[in-house]
Amino acid sequence: MLLMTGSRLALDLSLRMPMFAGLAFMGSTDNLTGGPMPYPAGEGLAWLLAWVAAGLAAGHAVLRRRDA
Repeated sequence: MLLMTGSRLALDLSLRMPMFAGLAFMGSTDNLTGGPMPYPAGEGLAWLLAWVAAGLAAGHAVLRRRDA
């Protein structure tokens, strides 16, 4: 949905989402931007790890708060 806005900021943000980060990590050139990924595979892996860390931190915070 962010790609459809046409905003440069939204495009940059959407390219750092997990799907595009995974495509960059795998070296895929077939993506919705119509061209190569704007960052290398190592940065794609870093973005994926950041998303995983954010998910784990959020899950840990919820678990600690609710004391399930």
